[in-house]
Amino acid sequence: MKKKAYYKHIESIYYTEQNIRLATYFYNEVKKFFDYKVDLAYEIGCGYGVAASCFKELAAHFVLVDTDLNALGYVKSKFGNACSTQTDFTITQHPDLIYFFMSLHHIQEFHRVIENAVNYIFKNNAIIAICEIEPNPTVVFHKKEPCPYDGLKKSDFNWIKENYHFIKSSYIDLPSIEAHNTSFNCYCLILSKEE
Repeated sequence: MKKKAYYKHIESIYYTEQNIRLATYFYNEVKKFFDYKVDLAYEIGCGYGVAASCFKELAAHFVLVDTDLNALGYVKSKFGNACSTQTDFTITQHPDLIYFFMSLHHIQEFHRVIENAVNYIFKNNAIIAICEIEPNPTVVFHKKEPCPYDGLKKSDFNWIKENYHFIKSSYIDLPSIEAHNTSFNCYCLILSKEE
């Protein structure tokens, strides 16, 4: 498959109307925390860049992180010099924003990734933004692709507030998404430093 045809195929899978709508809602909620363009944003688990397509308006530069080299090749070609890419989930620069769009449930040890990110709330006054899907007790969301979690409940993040008392957390309900003739609830969690 030629590169152009491959990219068109990728966009037909990942750039669906509901994915773009959810990414746009997520972006609009996060944007409320910034009245300026941030210097650096990290997206952990960027996939094929659906959320980055929205967040490019908010950040001068991105570090897009994913373990899928095909996805990283795609986002590098899409965003060019506005982004750098890496496969390691370790944050090595000093971001103003770290965000996760529908990616944490794909990461086996998501607690460790969050702990790494939380350090930047304290050091840099960074904001962490998480968009996740809630598991449905009767229908599996990820039928084809293996995932360590089939979504994350809001209560899966309670440990953050218990371990890091300096963090303020706010939940915002986002539009649900449809899969397998079922509605799956989505939400946004914003983590910031207590004033």
